[in-house]
Amino acid sequence: MTISVIPGPLSMTPTVNTTTADFAEPVQAGSLLIGCVAHALSGTAPSTGPAGWTGLLQPAGFGHMAMFYKADAAAGEPPAVFGTGGSGANMRAVVAEVRGLPGAQLDQWTGTEATGGGGGSIVTVTAPSPDTQPGNLIVCMFFWNGGAASPVTGTNIRDSSGTARPASVAAKDDGELVAAIKFAVTYLVAGSPLGTATNQGTGSIGVFASGRGLMASFKSAGEEPPPAGGILARVGSQWVPAVPRGRTTTGWAPARIWDGTGWRPPR
Repeated sequence: MTISVIPGPLSMTPTVNTTTADFAEPVQAGSLLIGCVAHALSGTAPSTGPAGWTGLLQPAGFGHMAMFYKADAAAGEPPAVFGTGGSGANMRAVVAEVRGLPGAQLDQWTGTEATGGGGGSIVTVTAPSPDTQPGNLIVCMFFWNGGAASPVTGTNIRDSSGTARPASVAAKDDGELVAAIKFAVTYLVAGSPLGTATNQGTGSIGVFASGRGLMASFKSAGEEPPPAGGILARVGSQWVPAVPRGRTTTGWAPARIWDGTGWRPPR
């Protein structure tokens, strides 16, 4: 199953307490929707999202970050409206439709502030534990508030393999609207098989500034993996769980093997 991420345009509003983020294409039924939002106000109420969306909220600091998601979306979902309790928030938001991740569930999420007294040109956010299954969608967002205008110079995500890879950029603001504020949202489809490393996202800019990061991984409900033990089949250089062809009350059931994410016919 191929996972595709379709980000919409970045929405930026400098002086009001809401922003509306639109989808790039009409939403298909069953998709996972993800919204990433940040604003520059300190000490105000955290960001709010549309009804029916679940929020992953960073605590108040030198600004707010949040990621909202909605699994099993309806066809033709409307644009998403995000808000906050204050005005002049310099809000940024982007939504993405994720196809190919049926019955999507949150695997885990975490957030961080940059080291060095809450400031720095590099923000690194590390998951507390490895993902529970391979092939997850990893989404990482970064937000800097302070310093001169400077482009976001690099983003990468490390999956459970332990190898950091350049991340696809869903949206980026290099300080075009307000010089001090930088924002980036990136994603990576994790590899298979599942490794033992924890996910890690890194973002950097060219100036010293207060920075934050938030990362989440999403998994498909998929099929249940096989129990330990049982029958194995040789596939290339590996032994994998297998179910042999067998007789049922309605005929012959085909043989199947487990490829790490689901059952499939032997090739």
